[in-house]
Amino acid sequence: MPKDIHILLIEDDPYARDLMTLLLNRDWRTRVSGEAGSEAEATRILSNASNKIGAVLVDTEVPGDPDWPFRLAALVRQTFPEAVFLGTGTRAQQEIESYSERLAADY
Repeated sequence: MPKDIHILLIEDDPYARDLMTLLLNRDWRTRVSGEAGSEAEATRILSNASNKIGAVLVDTEVPGDPDWPFRLAALVRQTFPEAVFLGTGTRAQQEIESYSERLAADY
């Protein structure tokens, strides 16, 4: 069976990124088509419209730059308008809920 959902995984923690990649690749429906550990790496991958990306899974808890998920969401919208943008976090925070609402409104 083909793996229909191509995912770009953006996570700054290499251990978490490796674990998420392992779990996503084990599912028969998904394939990790790219991994990025920084905004620069993600931008490079997202700037190439020939990449297959159906979903972008982004860590929203990056210290020091709370607006970076929004910059990435804008680039995803521009380059891969059909892609789903998903944010992740390790704890329930008011900030994460605000991110979700703001991303939904902007997306």
